[in-house]
Amino acid sequence: MSAAVDILNPAKRAAKLAELSGPSTASSPLRNDWGRAVESGSMSNLRGGAPGTERGNAASDQRITWPKAATKRTKNIVAKAGERFMKIGVIGSGHIGDTLARHFRTAGHDTMVSSRESVAGPSPTTQESGVAGSFAEAAQFGEIVVLAIPWESAVMKDALPSSTLFSNKVVIDTMNPYRLDGAGVHKLNGTSSSDRVASLLPSARVVKAFNTMFWEQLRDNARLDLALLERSAIFLAANDEAAKEFVATLITEMGFCPVFTGGLSASAIQEPGTPIYNKPLTGAQATRALRSVSLQGQF
Repeated sequence: MSAAVDILNPAKRAAKLAELSGPSTASSPLRNDWGRAVESGSMSNLRGGAPGTERGNAASDQRITWPKAATKRTKNIVAKAGERFMKIGVIGSGHIGDTLARHFRTAGHDTMVSSRESVAGPSPTTQESGVAGSFAEAAQFGEIVVLAIPWESAVMKDALPSSTLFSNKVVIDTMNPYRLDGAGVHKLNGTSSSDRVASLLPSARVVKAFNTMFWEQLRDNARLDLALLERSAIFLAANDEAAKEFVATLITEMGFCPVFTGGLSASAIQEPGTPIYNKPLTGAQATRALRSVSLQGQF
């Protein structure tokens, strides 16, 4: 069994997931938007669904000021028997990529943050978020790989390394289909931007996440002390159920509430111009917002 399959074994992470979910405020099982009961402690049915723009995902020379409270909000999570911390490669050293890498390191995971050019050592923007490297090195390093570069560069300009480097790995797509010339977003003719990414990486397990929240909110709003549905929502979508659950666990470890929108095609609801895009919402508010959108027939 490969390492990627092993880390996605739900039985190995179930105890940690319950521990990380925070104090419960519900007196009865939660119900999702279509009325199916959600068992307490399970995230499999939690539905509901500036974010990955060129500016958010492009490299920046400006040093991100990381709040001291972020490193004090929790001790590194102690691995339970049969569990281990992950190697996470982040392709893109802009605000989104660097911020996610810092969260992952706070949770105890090893990270490599990459830029297009090979880097001999940590840059000013990556020295606190992980080892630095090239795109190909980050893809090879990670058991999980995060895509945090402009979507147009990744999908239309062949910026990603060989698809073989992503084989059977969980790939977190944070990108949005903004045009590099600033003229809005690309028209995708009924498909989602993550469908296009998945077509380029056919053997990867693509999960759309972290694309609807401005990077400063992602940096500042993690709250492990709150009950799950009181935390800021992170929308995610995937066709691979095990990969989706695993990324939901990462989101919970960071101090956010994962809210599922559906399969990759459904992730179009997370993209620019939709009612839930770039809207600060708690987990509870996010589930209600998604239900409202669904009932109105907008998606």
